[in-house]
Amino acid sequence: MRITGVTLILALCIFSLTPLQLFAQYGELGFLSIVATPRAAGMGQCTINLVDEYSALYNPGALGLFHLDKTLGAFLPLMSSYLPEFSDDYKAGALGASWGTTFDISGDDGGIFSAAVAYSRFRLSLGDQLLLDGSGNIIDEYSFYVTSNNFSAALGFNYHFRFGIGASYKLAKDVLTSTIPGLEREISGDAFDYGMILEFPLMISDGRIGELHAERSDKTWFEITPSVAYVNASNGGRPEIDGEPSDFDLYHFQKFGVSIYGAAWHEGIEAASARFSWERESEIGPGDDESTRYGFELGAVTAVFARFGKVDPGLDMEYSTWGVGFDLANLLRVIVRYRDAGNGDWKSKLFRKTSLRLDYSRYETPESVWNGAYYSSLRFSY
Repeated sequence: MRITGVTLILALCIFSLTPLQLFAQYGELGFLSIVATPRAAGMGQCTINLVDEYSALYNPGALGLFHLDKTLGAFLPLMSSYLPEFSDDYKAGALGASWGTTFDISGDDGGIFSAAVAYSRFRLSLGDQLLLDGSGNIIDEYSFYVTSNNFSAALGFNYHFRFGIGASYKLAKDVLTSTIPGLEREISGDAFDYGMILEFPLMISDGRIGELHAERSDKTWFEITPSVAYVNASNGGRPEIDGEPSDFDLYHFQKFGVSIYGAAWHEGIEAASARFSWERESEIGPGDDESTRYGFELGAVTAVFARFGKVDPGLDMEYSTWGVGFDLANLLRVIVRYRDAGNGDWKSKLFRKTSLRLDYSRYETPESVWNGAYYSSLRFSY
């Protein structure tokens, strides 16, 4: 990309601001609060009540619940555009992998524990850029990126209710390179996230409401699962700038969220589902920044999903988002009706328990640098 003319002042402003001030007007390393996964982004940036492959990024407690049913999980970014109104070169995405195991307690009627570990990584970059003056002469060659490497551990429990608790350790870095002396900068720091989630799954069958059993009827029945979640994020000391302690604190924030999920099952297949999530993010410390968001997700045969949501960042402007998702493995299972084939051999088990999902989301926010921003990713679990 080449920056010329009227954008010169804006580009120079970028050099004088941290990415936090540019993107969120928060404290140092505030990019840690950016939502760059398409399922959550499509639901208005609601994150902490979602139990999926992305959980380690936003709520390590949900990672424990995810691995009550799954052994492996992974995700990787495909295409993205973070600030399309300013530059198509801004790319943001995340990748990660997790593993978990379960332990039965006191026989068939006992509970189940899970233990899980995960690694995830977020990166936002501008890439190599040229800054030109009005005559087309090169003023500077620069690049910019921020990244966070996250290591998570979690426990999950399922007995009459589901509860997950976990923690993540994050190593974050914000790097600006420049050929102009004195403009190069590196900000680095570490932080901890703590999170929990509590779910109350209920089953409605034959007109009666009861607990959701592991062995479910093949006839038509319904599931309703309300949940509540909390995350305390970016607990840490002051970051360093070029190896020296800074005068700024991390953007320390918390999230509180509630969600309700409903599904209709028929002959062992989840025929239709719906989820509503509401979430509030607030700063912990001297600031009073606060934002709210809500989102919906509608699903059919656990294979096709539509999402939409709203974000109110407290800036007299709302962001609208939408997204879609496809579970390619579930779609194939529905088509070929293979779920009971193979008499339990390893090929049938692999086919029935594998999930391969493609997600896409987009922001529709006129008169904003985020208008048209989009993310896509691929996720896998078994």
